[in-house]
Amino acid sequence: MNSRKWTVLIAGCVLGFGLAGTACASPMLELGLTGWDAQATGEGSSTQGSGNSTIDLQKDLGVQRHWTGSAYLTFRHDLPALPDLMLETAHIFNDGDAIINRDITWQGKTFQANGRVQSQVDLNMNRVVGFWNPLDNPAVNLRLGLEARQLSLNIPVTGEVAQPGGGTQKESASAGGTVWLPLGYAGLTLHLPAGIDLDGGWSYVSYSNNYLSDYRLQASYHFDSGAFVALGWRRFHLHLDSNHFSVSGDLSFKGIYTSFGYAF
Repeated sequence: MNSRKWTVLIAGCVLGFGLAGTACASPMLELGLTGWDAQATGEGSSTQGSGNSTIDLQKDLGVQRHWTGSAYLTFRHDLPALPDLMLETAHIFNDGDAIINRDITWQGKTFQANGRVQSQVDLNMNRVVGFWNPLDNPAVNLRLGLEARQLSLNIPVTGEVAQPGGGTQKESASAGGTVWLPLGYAGLTLHLPAGIDLDGGWSYVSYSNNYLSDYRLQASYHFDSGAFVALGWRRFHLHLDSNHFSVSGDLSFKGIYTSFGYAF
């Protein structure tokens, strides 16, 4: 088959989006919104300034569980060799308010024992996943692919800091950073009767002393209209020892989530 005929065939598939019963399988566009009841845990230290303390997010800063949101789009097609695509953006936010029982130093600022500190763990993530389906039938779907993920982390702490002339003054110090990471991706869906799916997905990368692991498990119900609802559990674990961030240590978010959306 010459290149002109290939061009005509591919163009016919693209122009035939959404039409069933043709020689080209109909593409699918899925849009979803997710609410995640995420609890931030872990400990770390800032890397700028001197005398920084190792701080536990819950024990020292009292960081609390918080509902956060994300949105995603999945596009599947029938063009040979090209991967399907998933895009996701998420904002994960926990805040804390605590009376500390010891001096803690963050970014070179020492917050006084028995004083109140307010803090935040603010993480924005943007994902681009390209995946193939080596196994895809009415019973099971296996997905393997590659992912690029942007992480933007900010951990500010505000509290009373001793002044050279005596007394204290409320000050703030923040640690964080932004980086793009390449990851491997794998996912598996089991299609059960009555419109129920069991689904799992995992993204992972490890290099030097850094790694990121993000996995989720969920059950979903699909209506005949194309709408769906899901309930799942997710754990995101990040170990940082990188020049891209002014904080090092372990950070984890985990908890249940709910999703709803529509597949066209």
